[in-house]
This record gives sequence, structure tokens and C-alpha cells, in this order.
Amino acid sequence: MSRVDEETLSSLKDLKKAVRSEEFESAVAVCESLLQNPTISGDEALVSCVYEAYTKSLLHLEKYEKILSEIEKASPVVRAQLHAVHVYALYRLQRYAQARDKCKDVTDVDISLVYAQSLYHLSETAAAVEVYRQLLEECEDDAERKMQIYTNMVGIVAANATPYVRSETVNNLLKIEEIQSFVETSKEYPYDLVNNWATWELVTDGSRTQRWKDMLLKAQNACQEACEADGLTDTETQKELASIAVNQQWIRQLWNGIVAPHSIPSELASVQLVQDLNRVLAMPNPADAIKKFREDSLSSMTALQQRLINYNRAALALQANELELCRSACDSLAMSVTAVSKSKKKRQQTSNDDSHVLYQPTVSEEEAAWWTSRVCVLRAHAAKLEGKIDSAGKEMDIAIQLLEQIPTSTVRDHALCYVILHKEALHGAPQDAKQTIALLNSLPDSIRSSRAVIATLASIYQRQGFPKEAESLLRETGDNQIFADFAMAEGNYTKAAELYEATVKDSHDPIATARWVQALSHIDPERALKLWSETKVNIEHDDEVAANGAELEEQELPRLKKKINTSDFLEAPVNDKQRRSRESVLRQRGKRREQYLEELEKKGLYRRDPPTKPDPERWLPKYERSYARRRRNRGGAHKGAQGGVSEKDAAKLDVVARQAARAAGQVDVSGPSTAHIKVSSGKSGRRR
Repeated sequence: MSRVDEETLSSLKDLKKAVRSEEFESAVAVCESLLQNPTISGDEALVSCVYEAYTKSLLHLEKYEKILSEIEKASPVVRAQLHAVHVYALYRLQRYAQARDKCKDVTDVDISLVYAQSLYHLSETAAAVEVYRQLLEECEDDAERKMQIYTNMVGIVAANATPYVRSETVNNLLKIEEIQSFVETSKEYPYDLVNNWATWELVTDGSRTQRWKDMLLKAQNACQEACEADGLTDTETQKELASIAVNQQWIRQLWNGIVAPHSIPSELASVQLVQDLNRVLAMPNPADAIKKFREDSLSSMTALQQRLINYNRAALALQANELELCRSACDSLAMSVTAVSKSKKKRQQTSNDDSHVLYQPTVSEEEAAWWTSRVCVLRAHAAKLEGKIDSAGKEMDIAIQLLEQIPTSTVRDHALCYVILHKEALHGAPQDAKQTIALLNSLPDSIRSSRAVIATLASIYQRQGFPKEAESLLRETGDNQIFADFAMAEGNYTKAAELYEATVKDSHDPIATARWVQALSHIDPERALKLWSETKVNIEHDDEVAANGAELEEQELPRLKKKINTSDFLEAPVNDKQRRSRESVLRQRGKRREQYLEELEKKGLYRRDPPTKPDPERWLPKYERSYARRRRNRGGAHKGAQGGVSEKDAAKLDVVARQAARAAGQVDVSGPSTAHIKVSSGKSGRRR
């Protein structure tokens, strides 16, 4: 490095100070001054350092176009050193194809991350996951880098997930066991990774929704604690929590139904947009809802969010009888499952911006068919409203034929079942049991073998007087618990107890044990009581844990259950852990009572010794009490019970006292005198 003059040296010191203090605008001004200084033009190393500081400061100021123009002016040596900045600027400008081409054959980890994200935006999700898999092998010992890779990998899959179903392609790509092991062994809780993972689980699987909602809350709490530890402001904390808050709002559409939304206080537009959408969906009148439906900001949303908005818009338009709007939304939804570039959308392509996808296609063909089945059903119902029943039925038949050509999978069977049932609904519900049985038997094998369908078929057979067919159907499943549940519902408690006993011996399932006890309570109460007393009940109680209001609001409401007579089990012995928990609760209750009484003593509302005597006039209305304002100066006030009368009037009503007075020869003067009354002789001149 050649020697520089004092002015240049002073400028370099100012640049160093501005970069360290994150005053990027000042850093940009100093760099521009230095790059125009002819004294450093011959020092390639110094020019490269200034260019690096210059472009990175522009990155922080989000001036990506400026970065590209400055890199074009630089020499080839400088451009080579600014390769990473160049790639990132192209990525932020959404020039994904150019960024992908610049990233090829580059081994740098940071550039590889941009490469994977560019592949995702170019509808190559599987290829992006493969890049992440290679990076995980290279970063085996770097926990922080692994967390970043896992977070991005799960994030792109969750952003393009399909509701209620999970394809084998995605399962093989993610390898959830590895992710779970990483989360459990991490020293610091990876809340960003857990946010993406829990969201993906909630979108694709409804069997354990409460568990994953709790995981989202745990990630939210961990994020808040990290922000407090870093000393972030409320606005900065809200930005960190925005992703979790948005996911919590989207999940309500999938599993909470059309209900009033839970508002999360936030000034961020992304959170408010989803909350507004939930409020619209909760409106009782679909015609009013469709008028307030916002279609803006779709470009900033993930593929799944775009599809949900288009589907909700189509469904609301169908309910409001806005059929043209329904078809338009269906077209947008159908287009979103295939790769559509902006150049095709606009019918033009500029020279300085490459074509990138407007809609992110689904990961697999079967998931595209799943969304297409939704579009088909919406269009068929729209045709029905127009009186075109035959046209709606033909469209359903075409959809069924296309789905049957796809290889069998859980996702494909779910879509096929959806179309078959809606096709039947177009013509009305089945009129007799034979039609219902035929409809259920026409469902795909994976759906027909589910517990719900088997139990429904068995119940129909049983009601129609074919118990052997019902029993044969249940035995074919080889699942004793399905058979036991059916026997329990039909009142065959002996058979149910036998099957539950066999299930408990094989699997030690606590739910099966509880149902076994319930079945035995109908036929052998003594054995049921003995089994119940031998069953270990684990009760976890922590007196120190305080309730969190936000967590309680997010939790699902408990379902109401029928009252069960448990008098036979009241005398069952409790174990030591239960007894300790009960004693702990009583101690805590006693402490709270003492604290409450102390507060009352300080206010003068309670005396421990002597205790406060009750007011003897507490049975009287306030206006009749002696200390009432209106009765202070009155004497001889009535002190009887409420609704009472005077002593004189009471004596008139005392029959026993009057009879005793007559027997003693006393004259009863309490009643009215009859001396003036003349006895009628009955000989009157008037005729009656």
C-alpha cells in the first residue's frame, strides 16, 4: 500500500468511525469523496476496501440499484471481490434468475444460502432443499449456521405447504427427526426455527393442533425474552415478533373456523392485514364481507397465503351470489398452483430485469391436484346456482377422472374424496341406507379404511338389522379399539370390556384403560373400582407457575362433556403425590386468605379479636333501620319483621286468645261491635 496524504488519512479515519457507529449515510458520503480522490486510484487494495465499505453501507440503506451501478463502474478485480454483495443486491431486487446464475459453482456458504432462496423463488423448491442439505453436511460443527439453514429450509416448505395433507415428497425432503433432535439439543432456544416448524405442522396435520399452538407460544415467549435481553425497543420487538404473530392469525383460519379474530396489539401492516382478513371472514353477511375484502399486498405474501386469500374470496363471492367474482378468484387460484412468470402476466419483458415467477407452484403434482379439486368444486356450485346442474356434474366427472390418473397417495385420495362427496351433495343427500353404503364404498381405499368411515358403515349395518356384516367389517380392520368403541356405543359392555382389555395388554394405552374401566362399571363395578385404584394417575401441579393471559386466550376452549356418575369411585384411595398436591393447594389457599384478612384489617373492615358482631337490624330494609337518616328523629318506630303489622292488629287475628277470653268471661273488644244490628224477622212486605 502506497503512502497517502494527511487529508486522505483523515477521511479514512472518518470512514472507519462512521462504519463502526453505523452512521451509514455519513459512510457513503466519505466513500464517494474518497473514490473521486486521484491519490488512491493507483492503490488497487485501498480502492477495493473503500468499495467494500461503500457497497455494504448502501446495503444497509437498501439502495440496491445504486450498488449495481457502482459495481459496473469498478474494475474487474474489484468486481470479483464484491461478488457476494452483487449477488445479494440482485436477490433483493427480485432478479432471482440473475442471482442464481451468479451463485453457480460458488462454495461460499453465504452465497449458497442466497442461491437456495433464489431457487425457491424460481419454483425449484426441491432443488433449494437439496442445496440446504448439502450445506448442512458442510456445517456439521457450526451450530449457529445449522440453525440458520434449518430455519430457511423449513420456512420455504411451510410457505408452500398444502392444508390438512402432507405429501411423501416433502416428508423425505425435510427429515423431521433431525430437526426435532436439533431443537432439543440446542443451547439457545431456536424460536425462528420452531416458528416455521410449528406452522408447517399446524398447516398439514390436525391431529395435535394444541401441541403446536403451545410451541408457537413458547417461541413467542422466547423471542420476547431475547429482545428484552438485547435491550430492544417496543417497535423493534414487534418487528421480531411479527412473523410469529402473522402465523398465529393465519392458523385461526384453518382450525378455529369462522370466528371473531383474536387481536394481537401491533402497528405492523403485515399483522393488521391478516387480522382484518379474519374480521371480514367472521362477518355474518357474505355480501358485506366481499365488499371489504382486501386483495392488496398479495405479492408480499407466501404461496400458501396467496392461495388461502383467493380461496376465501371465491367462497365468499359464491355465498354472496357474485358468480363472476367467484370465477375470477377461482381462475387466480388455479393459476397459483403452476409457475406463471411476470413477463407472461404483463406480456412484456424488460432487458434489465429477468422473468421471475408471480405465483409459486406447489412442491408436487399431487398437491397441485389438491388445490385444483377445490377450484372444481367452487365452479360446480357456481354452475348449480345458475341452474346448470348437468354442466356442474360433468365438471366433477372430469376432475375425478384426472385425479384417478395420478398415482395413489394420501394427498390425492384426500382430493378425490372431497370431489366425490361434493358431487353427491350437488344432487342432494342419499335418500336411503343403500345409497349411503354405496357412496362410502366408492371412496378411495385410504379414506375408506379410516376409523370414521368404518364406524359409520358398521353403524348403518347395525341399524339395518345386519349385525353380522357390521361385526365382519370391524374384524377386518384388525384394530380391537375400533371394535370396542363400536360395541361401547351399541351398549354391548361385556364385549367392549373384553376388547379393551386385549388392547391394554398389547399397547398399554391410557385411553383404552379408561374406557375399559368405563365398560366394567356397567357390568362389574367392584372390578372396575379395583382396576381404577391400581391405575397410576400422574398429576403435575406447580404452585409457582403464574397464568399467562395471552396464552390462555390462545388456548382452545374445553369441550363440554356429559355428566358422568362417579359415585362408585369416590372412595378410591389416593396416592402420596395426589395427597401432597392437595395439601400444597390448601397451604397456598391459607396464605392467600391471611393476606386478604390483613388488607381488610388495614382498611378497618375486619377485627380478629373480638370478632365483628353481626348487625341485629340486618333483616330490616335500610329505610326502617334506627340509624337511617329519615328515622333518626322518630320514636316508637316499628321493629317487627319485614311485612309485619301492629300488636293491636295482630291481636285481632289471634283466634286462640279470643276463645280463651270468652271462656274466662272477658268481653272481646278487639273486634267490631254488633249491638246496633237488628235481627230480621223474615216477615217483610217486600218479596224476594
